[in-house]
Amino acid sequence: MIVNRILAAAAQKGKQRQRPNKLGAWNAGQCVRKLWYGEHGYMPEPFDARTMMVFDLGDRVEDAIEHWLTEARIENIRANESRDLVTLPELGCRVRCDFFFQCDIEPIWGSENMVMVPGSEPPPQPGELLVLEVKSMSDFAFDRATRGYIDPAYRAQVECYMRAYGTRHALVLAYRKETSHVVEVLVSRDNAVWGACIESARTARGGVLPPRPYRLEAACSGAATGACVEGRTPKTGKPHKNCGGSGQEPGGPFLVNFPCGFCGVKTECWSDVGELEIAFRDGKPRWRVKERKAA
Repeated sequence: MIVNRILAAAAQKGKQRQRPNKLGAWNAGQCVRKLWYGEHGYMPEPFDARTMMVFDLGDRVEDAIEHWLTEARIENIRANESRDLVTLPELGCRVRCDFFFQCDIEPIWGSENMVMVPGSEPPPQPGELLVLEVKSMSDFAFDRATRGYIDPAYRAQVECYMRAYGTRHALVLAYRKETSHVVEVLVSRDNAVWGACIESARTARGGVLPPRPYRLEAACSGAATGACVEGRTPKTGKPHKNCGGSGQEPGGPFLVNFPCGFCGVKTECWSDVGELEIAFRDGKPRWRVKERKAA
């Protein structure tokens, strides 16, 4: 009575957002082949209803963090979507971070809720301006954040913000969606990350489609653990139960679940290999390449 109408409204919003994904801070660290398609005008698949609701939840989390920054009396500026856009000449795009705030060394640094990502800059000083980026995360991503690991796309995004706004550091505020745990990850400028962003922008705007950085998952899943060696069990030499001796994953080959499975240009990207369809692997939906019919 309600859910179907909500999902229909969200799906309609997804269609309205359908446009080529031009290069920006948010995707500068993503697959360069995906960036190439966006820069050359390829239209991505529309976002489905659940994806739109995930995006919306991220916005709500950002609103909640703004509320709690105010409650905690942490002085901050929330960047405006139109007013605070800054041009990055090296990438040829305009960017906007979530927040700015000034470093206050006593209540922030050294907290058990803070980790650091090594970079090329010394720690920030009191009064120094930082950019603050809020990221709502799954349990898996949040656990990695607590150990100082930030997804390369997020890492590239905040690198772009630091360069655009002239700060030496950024703070990624990781928000665990399932439990509302929060951890802050201090990131400093890294010339290698910045150089990779510039190179990706150059490649994405070039005339030659770059090769795919990812391969199909075709080999038997037992090969990863050593249980299957060219279709055989290593001790007995018998055909491996999962693949029946073929060495190939039944039902495959499958696209790498992330990022290819969630990519909006996956159909175009893999069109030279074959047509894609949804199948199931270990009870979960996965994209695979359909078998070509014999002529």
